[in-house]
Amino acid sequence: MMDKILMKEIGERLRNERLRLKLNQGYMAEKIDVSLTFYGDIERGKKGMSAETLYKLKTSLGINIDYLLTGDTTGTTKNIFEKLNKISPQKAKYFEQIINLLFEMEKDY
Repeated sequence: MMDKILMKEIGERLRNERLRLKLNQGYMAEKIDVSLTFYGDIERGKKGMSAETLYKLKTSLGINIDYLLTGDTTGTTKNIFEKLNKISPQKAKYFEQIINLLFEMEKDY
């Protein structure tokens, strides 16, 4: 069984992801096929998750499992930087504009 501190940390990160995505617990529970009570217990660190549930979080909601389990986002960041380093300066400007627009849209919500 998972360590209680680890379960609490995972639950907090899952909650942060849910809030970042602007979703409610009911929607999350439905997407990963668990009860609302069980989902709430996961976020509070009272219950752990199966590999199947983690897989559903990744495939249904696009949640970064590395971040969820470890709090580490460097793998994702590294992957993005590796891809950006391979594009032309003209395309880099285009991607910068897209990213800026996304951040502006985020502010509006």
